[in-house]
Amino acid sequence: MTYIPATKGYEVSRFEVNAFMRALGLDPKQVDHLRIQDNRAIATRAWMPSGTCASVDMDQWFPQYGAKPHIVVRMCHECPVFASCEEYVMTLELGKKLHDRNGIWAGMAPSDRIRYEPDWIAEQAGEAA
Repeated sequence: MTYIPATKGYEVSRFEVNAFMRALGLDPKQVDHLRIQDNRAIATRAWMPSGTCASVDMDQWFPQYGAKPHIVVRMCHECPVFASCEEYVMTLELGKKLHDRNGIWAGMAPSDRIRYEPDWIAEQAGEAA
């Protein structure tokens, strides 16, 4: 999910949402659903509601620094949309610093995704060849 800052009582225009998504490197045409939750606009992909994470409290996927999220990581590896999630987060965060990454995605914490990134890039290059 991509969180878009929104102030309570403030309507976010589609133009603002599109501009924000482009700033994140997302294609607004690929966003399938947009909703407001906890004063944030949330853009989702079509596969996201099928994910195991959709039925679990979001705080579980954004643990405090130093926490060991073993349960949610295990849930990720059993998730029916694991491959889509992995592709989404690795593409979204490609080249970003650790402090620009957050949450558990595809069973990986931000530091895990940074370590995995070179291998993921090599895998993508192998598939394209």
